[in-house]
Amino acid sequence: MVVDVHGHVGHWSFPTSDLGRDDLIAQMDRWGIDITVVSSSMAVRYDFIEGNRWLDNELSPTDRLLGYVTVNLHYPKESVGQIKYYGNKRTGDGRASFVGVKIHPMIQNKRFDSRAGLQIAEAALEYDLPILIHTYGSERETPKQVLPVLQEFPELKVILAHAGGFDWHLAMDIAGSGPNVYAEICSSCTSSDKLVQLIDAFGARRVLFGTDTTLFHPGYALGMVHDAKLDQKVLQLLMGRNAIELFDLDTHGK
Repeated sequence: MVVDVHGHVGHWSFPTSDLGRDDLIAQMDRWGIDITVVSSSMAVRYDFIEGNRWLDNELSPTDRLLGYVTVNLHYPKESVGQIKYYGNKRTGDGRASFVGVKIHPMIQNKRFDSRAGLQIAEAALEYDLPILIHTYGSERETPKQVLPVLQEFPELKVILAHAGGFDWHLAMDIAGSGPNVYAEICSSCTSSDKLVQLIDAFGARRVLFGTDTTLFHPGYALGMVHDAKLDQKVLQLLMGRNAIELFDLDTHGK
């Protein structure tokens, strides 16, 4: 099973593919992706409460898409409320539609290692929801901003989206900070060296496949994986097994 842990659905305000649920699933079929964990573009860039509500409706008819509860560091009280609401929610057949939390410090112009970030982290930990946090090498987005939060909540599961981007060495620097920090591979930097070095630093069980669809075509990340020429066992962990364990997808819907 191939699991893409970093996707989006909905409209963007700049030239890129606007894929709804059905179009995204069709794209997944073309590229051999079984499950994508998505956030709402509306929630990420505009209105996180309305965007989460819209995404909830999109997720209900399918088990191919799972959701991130998008939160906003400027509204910690409301963000915690969103985590509590969607963290408990189940579909009619007992499935959890939302399996993680999404944070984007660059768009929100606020760092995760803040009082608001700690409040959100505590709520995510309460519902055992991994946090996918956007990371690049800037001061606002550095992967190292997760360290103070992990010191407070060492059991919190954190996914470094993009693994620092072009500055993946910053992600590698904190690979040893605990067993609950994961690197996710997608970015405009598609060097196979990045992928191999992340696996060396984090270990094969803490690196996750992601595409950043619909902002990027899946071919970017799939090509990087292809060029890395990974051992078959490592490849299976990267492409799905690690995500299945992290999000508890073996018991999804039971």
